[in-house]
Amino acid sequence: MVLALGLLLVIAVKWWQRKRFSRLLHLARISVADLKRMMDAGEAPAIVDVRNRASHLHDPRQIPGALRVTFEEIDEKLAGLPRDREVILYCT
Repeated sequence: MVLALGLLLVIAVKWWQRKRFSRLLHLARISVADLKRMMDAGEAPAIVDVRNRASHLHDPRQIPGALRVTFEEIDEKLAGLPRDREVILYCT
């Protein structure tokens, strides 16, 4: 009985963690339409393209005004990002 109760408790905790993480991911994402709407409204978010080199070779298109940064450069470029605007990371 104790083992079954312990297993049920572990399953419940894991379910709650997964649900909370799923909500966090949903809030942290922005759609293409939302980004276009922001740009058209003049909000001008800072867009950082952090796709890897292979992704750029496969699809060289870039969002207008996006700052292209490799994963290795993130720490040094992070200080230069504006603090007064929303920052959007574009990744694979």
